[in-house]
Amino acid sequence: MVLPKIPQYAPKLEDDGTWSITDPETGDIAVVSSGIVLRRLDQGTCLDLVDTLNRFLPHAPERED
Repeated sequence: MVLPKIPQYAPKLEDDGTWSITDPETGDIAVVSSGIVLRRLDQGTCLDLVDTLNRFLPHAPERED
């Protein structure tokens, strides 16, 4: 059985040396519900946020068994 790849939030290194988080559905810079744009982050913060977003806010389609 082959499971489909689940899109995940991903870190992106910007030209200015800062990091952003991309939304898996759009490929654009992620924006959380309160309107905070997830860009111009340092590497550690970006990677921690990506890990948290992928763990608690998955974009996995619901499966029917």
